[in-house]
Amino acid sequence: MFDELRPHLVELRKRLAISAGSLIVMFFVMFYFHEPILNWMVEPLNTALIEVGKKSVHAADGMITTSQVGGAFFVAIKVAFFAAIMGALPIILAQIWMFIAPGLYANEKKMIIPFVVGGTVMFASGVLFAYYVVTPFGFDFLITFGSFKFTPLINIEDYVGFFTKIMFGFGLAFQLPVFAYF
Repeated sequence: MFDELRPHLVELRKRLAISAGSLIVMFFVMFYFHEPILNWMVEPLNTALIEVGKKSVHAADGMITTSQVGGAFFVAIKVAFFAAIMGALPIILAQIWMFIAPGLYANEKKMIIPFVVGGTVMFASGVLFAYYVVTPFGFDFLITFGSFKFTPLINIEDYVGFFTKIMFGFGLAFQLPVFAYF
């Protein structure tokens, strides 16, 4: 019984090793570029904090802070990891495809191209919509609300987690038309 399964497990191990290797390589590349990526991520927050400073008479300008000793380092690791996932995703998806494709019929293989292209375009559209439409209005509202009483001190660790959840959430939400089509 296990003799029939052995070649599939060897193939799976190979595909997983290539995927993990691409993720590790991409992590080190993205760690080198973590500052520009973090600046891109923090731009909507900085814009909202500037707007709060203009509107508020009583509260001081908001600030982005860290509350941990190694907070900046762990933020850099988190940013590099999430960027590495996004960067290595094409390789990971290709490895999944190479593992699954031999078990599909020709007509099933033809259906995967519109699914992958549509899914990729819709995920990117969701992320761009979240970044350019939702976060400017959302952060402006959330930070302005109560800023007449409180000075916004945004913890960078919490913000990076919140930001990535918003981006992934909208990316996944924009997948619904693709799922409905298939």
